[in-house]
Amino acid sequence: MMDQCATAIATDEGQSDSLGCPADAYPADRTQFSALLEGTNINPKTFLATDFLNNLNELIMLIGLVADMPEMLDEVREWQPLSYPDHFIHSGFPYRELAIAGWYRADPVRRDALDQLVAAIARQIGSTVERLETCLASGDTAAFSTLCDETRQQLLDVHDWGVGVIQGAEGLNVVEVDALFVGGTA
Repeated sequence: MMDQCATAIATDEGQSDSLGCPADAYPADRTQFSALLEGTNINPKTFLATDFLNNLNELIMLIGLVADMPEMLDEVREWQPLSYPDHFIHSGFPYRELAIAGWYRADPVRRDALDQLVAAIARQIGSTVERLETCLASGDTAAFSTLCDETRQQLLDVHDWGVGVIQGAEGLNVVEVDALFVGGTA
């Protein structure tokens, strides 16, 4: 089945994707699709992969570096959040086609939770960069360092929440992710 569309990405929305892969390249049956995930790091119950969080891991690393190297703030400013499908379209993940097909088969509540995670990070990082720039402009290195440390910890908490979503945690509250940031909109 996978050989039929090794370089394209399938969805189950009854049409071909942007790369021309037929929607039926992977089975619509959840049990059959789950069997395809054996030997991958895609969760066979949620159909989601923690590899999605690599984009967030990059940001966490950058924030950690900025604390000691303020000149790296441009890197943080340039960082862009990616949606789940976009992350896999642009990744070298060996099971990217399955990961994207899994996204369209995943519980909509989990998909919404991950979309909310991306939106919350985008809001938070924009605000944080502005605050870090203000600290630098005023020469307040202590506040700069503290803000980097606090932001990094908040991002680690968001990462852990995202792992829970992907690994099948119960009782998801999509507003929760904003509350993980101090001063979030929740």
